[in-house]
Amino acid sequence: MPRTLPLLLTAALAACAGPRSSSRPPEPPAVSIQSSTEEAALTRQQEEFWAALEDEQRPRWEVGHALLQGFVGVGYPDSVALANGAEIDGSELDNLPVIGGGGQLKLAGEDFDFGLEAMISFAFRSDLKAFAAGGGGAVIALDVDVLVLDLFGGPFVSKLYGDRVRLYAAAGPIVQFLEYSQVDDAGALSQDNSGFGAGFYTRGGIEFLLPSGTLVGFGVRYSESEVDLGSGLGNFDLRGVQALITVSRGG
Repeated sequence: MPRTLPLLLTAALAACAGPRSSSRPPEPPAVSIQSSTEEAALTRQQEEFWAALEDEQRPRWEVGHALLQGFVGVGYPDSVALANGAEIDGSELDNLPVIGGGGQLKLAGEDFDFGLEAMISFAFRSDLKAFAAGGGGAVIALDVDVLVLDLFGGPFVSKLYGDRVRLYAAAGPIVQFLEYSQVDDAGALSQDNSGFGAGFYTRGGIEFLLPSGTLVGFGVRYSESEVDLGSGLGNFDLRGVQALITVSRGG
């Protein structure tokens, strides 16, 4: 065997036993994963943000502030009979135009608003047809003009639903000034007078909040009163319902 063979075998074994390359495959890039504490903090911040935004959008009615309201509508009084024999049918008084307004002052409340309201309204109707019994059983036709000024107010309660719908109700005393005149063709029953009277009212309504912050809705008022028109005419019993369109805004 040649001498060089053992040397070649020794070199081959040394080469096989030599150190392997220490290089490793590259590791994937590190991914930032939020801890559960950080995720909880982020969720809480988001919830606080949306809650604050909702509070900003929700209309606030603070204690001591007033909500101003105006309204127009029509009244439907009952029939009226006067001491002089004149009678005005309820159908003649129907669609009595009404216009008015006032305010509601909040005194207390969180979920429900409590306070006092004060209102004024004006109604007028001319050329109403009325009838009265004349001599010998004859029926006399009358032309009647009626003007009514109402002052009314009392406690109210109000509730906002879903941040966009308001329901309210109120009741209290009412004071009325009424001016009355009647004319017949012959001039025998021509009379006019005015007077004050008192009674009570109750009313309620629903309003919807517009993006501008104005509330628009519908309301109903019922009232009863007795106005003394003096001798010859007697009491004018005014009772009935009013249907109203309302517009309200914070003062």
